[in-house]
Amino acid sequence: MSLLQTLAITNTILFLFHCVPSGLPAGQYCDLISDCAKKFNVDSNGMADISPHDGHEPFVAFTTKSKNVARSTAAAHLDEYVPPSLSDSKTTVIFIKAELPDGQDLFIRGGLDHARRQGCDLMDARLSGCSLPIRHLAVGNDTYFQKFNTWSKGDNYLDWYGTELHQGEYNHQRPYGTPAVLTTNRTDEPNYSPYNTFGHGYWMVAVEMDCARTQNGYFEIKAMVNGAWETDVSSPTCSGNGGGAWPYHTNNHWARCGYRNVFQYGSGTCSITTL
Repeated sequence: MSLLQTLAITNTILFLFHCVPSGLPAGQYCDLISDCAKKFNVDSNGMADISPHDGHEPFVAFTTKSKNVARSTAAAHLDEYVPPSLSDSKTTVIFIKAELPDGQDLFIRGGLDHARRQGCDLMDARLSGCSLPIRHLAVGNDTYFQKFNTWSKGDNYLDWYGTELHQGEYNHQRPYGTPAVLTTNRTDEPNYSPYNTFGHGYWMVAVEMDCARTQNGYFEIKAMVNGAWETDVSSPTCSGNGGGAWPYHTNNHWARCGYRNVFQYGSGTCSITTL
């Protein structure tokens, strides 16, 4: 079994310490998060010379299997990248009610628990069995949606790992995960969405999702704002005709593929209904 080493390094720590004990054999290793765009060396004492590929996502991940691995062809030639196919595609809508200050944005991460499914140890959305293939639905083309449309480009998975390799960047700001767009139910507002029948302040993710990759139709989500995780929640069940018995316990929100899922930020209150 390969040894997984995952290090989170803040910019301050990185400035003070760039050599950390890894417990790995000497050699050159490939950073899995950057798909081998970043490599680092481990000396004979097991000390690794570490720095993240992207300061916005200050993480590195590697295994003993990533020793002396070359960067993949897909990563080396970005224009050759092909989004994943969806074997059981269903329209899935997620709303999170959150009143945020102007200038803040909400993202979600999610999928399935690493402890509940095999094949999730590489921390790469394209390879992880815990990530869910998605395709964003068109929500609007005017300037209001410019930021969202940029961030949603290349966002092909709902996953736990942050910015995807081919995901869009807006004004040098990389997304923290799958972007949500602030919507309203008022038809005279630029951010109106027909999926929103509730009111103002609902952040929406509307996608085609591969339900075959879920856990009996269900999956987990958790919001992120300014790079900070939403607090843990507890939801014994959700109201609506789509709620039911969860596959397992989690401190995240349970959502259902092919349904409209409505949550309150930081709360276990939820509703799951047919679209």
